[in-house]
Amino acid sequence: MKGLLQVVGDSPTIKHYINPYEYARLVEEASRADGIGGPVVRVEGARVTESPIRGEPTGECSSVYCLLHEKYESGRYDIELGGAPGKAVVNVDSSNLFSAVGLNLVASGSGLYVLELNLNSKGSLSLSLTLDAGPGSRLLLRVKAGEGPASYLRLVSRQGCCASERAQLVESTRVLKVEELVSVDSSTLNEKTVVLALGRSVVDLDIYGLARGVGPALHVRQLLVSLDESTAVARGTLVAEEGSKEGSLVYGIEALQLGGLAFMQPRLEVKTNNVAEARHYARNVKLSTEQLFYLASRGLDLREASMLFVRGLVKEGLNDAALSNTLVEEVLRRVAPHLEA
Repeated sequence: MKGLLQVVGDSPTIKHYINPYEYARLVEEASRADGIGGPVVRVEGARVTESPIRGEPTGECSSVYCLLHEKYESGRYDIELGGAPGKAVVNVDSSNLFSAVGLNLVASGSGLYVLELNLNSKGSLSLSLTLDAGPGSRLLLRVKAGEGPASYLRLVSRQGCCASERAQLVESTRVLKVEELVSVDSSTLNEKTVVLALGRSVVDLDIYGLARGVGPALHVRQLLVSLDESTAVARGTLVAEEGSKEGSLVYGIEALQLGGLAFMQPRLEVKTNNVAEARHYARNVKLSTEQLFYLASRGLDLREASMLFVRGLVKEGLNDAALSNTLVEEVLRRVAPHLEA
């Protein structure tokens, strides 16, 4: 039926754990104190040029966080990873009370790229990152937000052809709001995001995904790891647009609580009666005595069993061995001290 709107697996909305108006107040106070300025962007391993574009390049900006970013963005930089696979490091440094900057990332080849993004600011930092990946590309985006006031990260990507796979690791010891807008048009995107919330941080992740065209596949899986006394939140909606055909939507969230809290709400909207697959799930996973005993019975001690268990959670949903192994190494390096000895 044309115009059909089917909500799959709807559930009561979980609250937002970062108040956007408190964030706006921080920005307003920075403005009154003349504390708003552009950060210093340093790039290693990639070509960088200043972009003539300012503000939200997609024209889709509605949240308080995004509107404030658009208003105060000091500049936007194009980062070209080139045709050969490799690693690039981007350091964003600021001593201002508030800074906003935009980055356009282009990965034109089909190899495995690793982009390490370090957010170092004494004040609040707002960063908008647009991802443009080539056919068959594989990308690991590693974001590290050090200690500091509440900050904002916006991720935007459009998949217009072929297929690509992406892993994202967001590690934060501060309050961090993450908004992601992703769309696929007659193409395929497989994405795995791991959130590492440390200390007393709050990481609040929102995603909105669109699948359109013929045979679009948008598979999003998220793993929340809340350590210490942190809080990790993931919510969002994936949409199969009206007129799309034989699309595939998968949206799954898992949470591993190692001293912290985690909250989840995946949601699907299917606006077409011609869909190949539409499923979602949300589940808490635990290092239970039974599971660890089973693994330990295979000759592993409890620590090794715990590491193997977490490794499986991180790798789930990723097809490329090199990409998944790289992500696992990064995650275990941070999580290992919190696992049972």
